[in-house]
Amino acid sequence: MEVTGAYVDELEALQVSRRTALISQSAHRSCLNTSTAMPTEVLVAMFEQCVLADTSGHALSCRAMPWVLSQTCRRWRTIATSTPSLWRIIRLDTQKYDIRNRYASSLYMFRAWLERSKSLPISCLVILGEEPSCAQFNTEVVDLLIGHSARWYAASFCFGTLDDLFHRLRTVPSDLPLLRSIRVEVIIPRTSRGHRDIPMTWTAPNLREAAFLVFDEYGSRQPSLMLPWSQLEVFEWTPNRADDFLSISSTFTSLRYCYLQIPYHTHLSSSEHHTLPQLLRFDISGPYQSILAIMNHLSLPSLQCFSLDTHEQIGTVADHLLAAISRLQARSVCGIRHLSAPFSLFSSPNSTALAAKVDTIRELRVLLSVEEENAQAIINLRDTPIFPNLEVLHLLFREPPDEGCIFSDMADVIEARYSPQTSVRRLEKVSLDVIRPPEASDMRISATVNTFQRLLGLEKCGLVLLGSVVEGRWNSIYAEGCWTDEDMGRVGRYWADFGYSDWLYEAEIGNSFVGMSESYLSTVMLMDLSK
Repeated sequence: MEVTGAYVDELEALQVSRRTALISQSAHRSCLNTSTAMPTEVLVAMFEQCVLADTSGHALSCRAMPWVLSQTCRRWRTIATSTPSLWRIIRLDTQKYDIRNRYASSLYMFRAWLERSKSLPISCLVILGEEPSCAQFNTEVVDLLIGHSARWYAASFCFGTLDDLFHRLRTVPSDLPLLRSIRVEVIIPRTSRGHRDIPMTWTAPNLREAAFLVFDEYGSRQPSLMLPWSQLEVFEWTPNRADDFLSISSTFTSLRYCYLQIPYHTHLSSSEHHTLPQLLRFDISGPYQSILAIMNHLSLPSLQCFSLDTHEQIGTVADHLLAAISRLQARSVCGIRHLSAPFSLFSSPNSTALAAKVDTIRELRVLLSVEEENAQAIINLRDTPIFPNLEVLHLLFREPPDEGCIFSDMADVIEARYSPQTSVRRLEKVSLDVIRPPEASDMRISATVNTFQRLLGLEKCGLVLLGSVVEGRWNSIYAEGCWTDEDMGRVGRYWADFGYSDWLYEAEIGNSFVGMSESYLSTVMLMDLSK
């Protein structure tokens, strides 16, 4: 019995020793984890890089990096929730998020995100869904952001047809001390009840980029804008009339990029000429009469890139438009190097002679359609010395080309310009793409058709095709709205404001809480917010 008792005592002592060792190991386990042992300032720097690289950072998604970091462990939660820089970028798309039965918790999460950014400047990218279930939530979101407008650094709002929410921007206080860029897109439907025209008058000493793309189906309810025009460097606008732009154009002393989309043509009352001394890039679309009117009233001495697109088929007025471009260059004493236009702009027997006055063109983008007569334009670009210094050609098809005649004809043009028989410069680079409707966002040009194989043959001989073949389809390095390096830089700046993220185009991002109950979601987030 004494021997047995001794063994029992020894066993109990070993068990006590084991428990003590386990407690000690547990207490020191965090010291063995490098990331946990790191100094706080190092972890903050790591966290900021993680947030910057996040491509699924929907503010209401549990996969958004700030939420992930704040739910990993107690120390990380403390650091994440007390580091405002992790929460300064706010991305929200209520089109991709099912708000039903999640209203309270979603609004609580959004408030928490705003509060955790403290007093830092914020960048907010908001796309509002039009489902009735989103209506109240959308209103709360817009009002919350307006309440923080003094902290806006970059703001982008896409309202769809929710013009009532758009008009709430009229309540934004006039003093926006930090705002550098703002973008607003909205469609005002014919059924809109309309609003009293209270001007959007903003004092924003740091504002450099502004875009107000207000598409009014009725045609007369554009809001009045009073912005610091003289300091703008980038401006995109949809004025109702050409006069609206010309009346303020003399104030654009710093403007470098301008995009105008004019919905309707009206008689031009202004006869004055205006100079925009710093404008490098000018894009304009609308009725050809409005385009002509604006071109004929401007001098642009710094202009390098000009883009136009008309609402009408312009075959019958091609000479007028091409002559206007020539006059613009001569009047401005500038050298246009990049030109984008419908292919039918060159569809006249006079095109080569008229274009001789803009022989500085080195990069050309043409918009092609099977609905337009292109035979003469093909001849001009293939067989005559039009644009003798052309080095880069971009083809943007309005419809899928596949084996259509227009695609084959353009391949003939490329072959002729790559091995020129006349005194024109040899074509060096070509890009191809097709305009994709929203319902066919994955549409691409087939790389297996015979015409495209001809281009691949030229590539083997030295022609640079700007893109690559992926699974039998052509992927251009340019999106359909981009065709110059400056375009790519502008897109890069836009995404830099919102975290270098392309999450908007990934359908799976929005519904990251599918399958979670409202009570579970609330419990998880409330636990996080309380610690």
